[in-house]
Amino acid sequence: MPIRPVSSTDHLNIYRQFNFGSLVQLTMLDTRIIARDKQLAYTDYMTATGLDIAKFQADLTNPVRTLMGYTQRDWLVDKLKQSTATWNVVGQQVLMSKMWIPAELLASLGQITSGGTSPEALAKMNAQITELVALKLRLQQNDPTLTAQEKARIMTVVPYNLDAWDGYYAEREFVYDKLAEFNKKIIVLAGDTHNAWASYLYSQKGKYVGVELATSSVSSPGLEKYLSIPLAQLQQFEFAFTTLIDELVYCNLNQRGYLLVTLDQVQVHSEWRFVDSIKNTEYQIDSSRQNDIVLDLNLMPLKQGQKTA
Repeated sequence: MPIRPVSSTDHLNIYRQFNFGSLVQLTMLDTRIIARDKQLAYTDYMTATGLDIAKFQADLTNPVRTLMGYTQRDWLVDKLKQSTATWNVVGQQVLMSKMWIPAELLASLGQITSGGTSPEALAKMNAQITELVALKLRLQQNDPTLTAQEKARIMTVVPYNLDAWDGYYAEREFVYDKLAEFNKKIIVLAGDTHNAWASYLYSQKGKYVGVELATSSVSSPGLEKYLSIPLAQLQQFEFAFTTLIDELVYCNLNQRGYLLVTLDQVQVHSEWRFVDSIKNTEYQIDSSRQNDIVLDLNLMPLKQGQKTA
């Protein structure tokens, strides 16, 4: 969508703010172009004996690395500090939530997304996911028979996508710490992944800082294509994702549509709406997969779609 440039000589700076009375402060960021450091890649840390964990962790948590650039970051912090709006909404491009998956899944997912979609590879990944979900459910139920090795399989987690806020750990924590300092929470709007997501955001210190609502694409494929997920198994995969990823509470991995967010003086209502086909001129809303989340003034859930397996 075309937007008015900041000035006649500046067509790169797109971050800006909109105020809707005292109800909403909408802060729009650029997390793609203007000042971000190059994203990390696991392949750059592979050695003959495996992943160089020490070097990877040092780079991942490096406080100098930035997704927004210092100028934009300071501007964002200042806007959040000064805000007196009922709702502080931050619109930007990439997922802010911690999309951390069990480490053993990373190799399988990497093989699939790089083209290794053989029946054997898919079967191995499915078996891994089934085992890990079963272990996570036992952990959530405080099963005393879980062994230390089984706990390690599900508690040793790594970021799946380093080309998002997960790859800029220190800067995300900096923003979260400022929110805690200001005693404010945010509603984050995101896109980028072509799939629908909802997550509750927590700092590494365990402070609840807000919610992320991410929209699906209008027509582009998402994980259902890259992971070669059979249609019959999609909802099982969605249940697996929301079980294994702690912050994630909702996802739709295959449908196209849009996200409608309505804010009033007392609540936030988010509705994910999907069409039953993007290949035909005649289509309708797929009401069977529509999902709603309603949040109160503290961004706590009043209504939330149920997980399905």
